[in-house]
Amino acid sequence: MTTLSEQSHKLTLTEQATSVLREAIISHTLAPGTNLQEKSACELTGASRTPVRVAMATLAKEGMLEYLPQRGYRVREFSLESVAQGFEIRATLEGMAARLAAEHGLSDQHLAILQKCVEDGNVMLEASSQELDRISWREMNETYHRTIQAAANYPLLSDLILRTENVPFNPLNVIPHWQGERSDEMVRFSHFDHIYILDAIINRQGGRAEARMREHIMVAIDVMRDQVAATLDHR
Repeated sequence: MTTLSEQSHKLTLTEQATSVLREAIISHTLAPGTNLQEKSACELTGASRTPVRVAMATLAKEGMLEYLPQRGYRVREFSLESVAQGFEIRATLEGMAARLAAEHGLSDQHLAILQKCVEDGNVMLEASSQELDRISWREMNETYHRTIQAAANYPLLSDLILRTENVPFNPLNVIPHWQGERSDEMVRFSHFDHIYILDAIINRQGGRAEARMREHIMVAIDVMRDQVAATLDHR
């Protein structure tokens, strides 16, 4: 897990502490239901009490922590249904981003980044006869989606999408830890979707891009349900 010393020096101490704690919650280093006191949060982040106190309050506003009077904070517990609802919201928002990107048209920079993502995906899948590099896939996948959001030129939309992603079981965070045929199948279908969505955006077909992006996220939900349910059952 990232510590403060590894975070960008451009961030304030509070922003760094918030980022480290958020990552710990998303990755389940801090599991749902875990009580979190200031002292332990300071030890985890390497920050002093003041930035940690603000960071914990920020994460409580985001819904990732629950404030318990006289007791501190607790990592919020997410049900399978609440996670699925978050993905459904994300599907709607990302579909809108894809449509707007198609309507606005891609800049040369955005087009180059998205094409590179597709090329990298091809290379990774061709090499997957051995073992898929899930960490590299996660990074590429995140770049692909973030670039489409940027191309939509709608900052509020990007902020809302980010809020739906800051929960446990977010696919961008848990895919690297999955194994098995269903995980590999999802990666392959995801890559084909990336190609299709990019083609629709390039050809300024907003409706087509939006529909496929929504389907792209919703199919991922179906494939992930077993993984999420298994994790929740073993908590």
